[in-house]
Amino acid sequence: MSCSKDEDFSETQQLNNLSENNLNLSVDNNGLTDSTGSSNYTSREIIIGYHFTWDEWGRKKYDCRRGGLCNFRLEAITIEVGFRSAPIQGDENGNLYVEILIDNTMPKEYDYEYFPIDEDISFSFDDEETYTINSGLYEKIDSIGKSGGYRLPLIKS
Repeated sequence: MSCSKDEDFSETQQLNNLSENNLNLSVDNNGLTDSTGSSNYTSREIIIGYHFTWDEWGRKKYDCRRGGLCNFRLEAITIEVGFRSAPIQGDENGNLYVEILIDNTMPKEYDYEYFPIDEDISFSFDDEETYTINSGLYEKIDSIGKSGGYRLPLIKS
């Protein structure tokens, strides 16, 4: 920690004090990834997210005054991920999607060329914005994962 204050923050206080001044990274069994990484989780796993955080602008040699980062640290946030889940991702245009990877947990008789969604799946984030995965057949994309996969767009309703 640079330009350390005498105050100690609990982990909860540190999480509550996070601002937009952070870099989001995550670590899973495949290593460190950022928001462009792709992962499917087929068992209950623990994901550790890291934030590079600072309390104020300032420099150590000027007692936390002038330009620089003061009281910076790397903080870990633990997230438990459930069985058969995948993270929501975003592209460079801000479009959200989920990638479903083809793996050995899928039924053996399954036709992997298309992934069927029988009815629209709608959900909301924090009861504010509603998104939908539209029903239909989603074509296999060979470049997703090791054995291919499917990209399901989340359409803002």
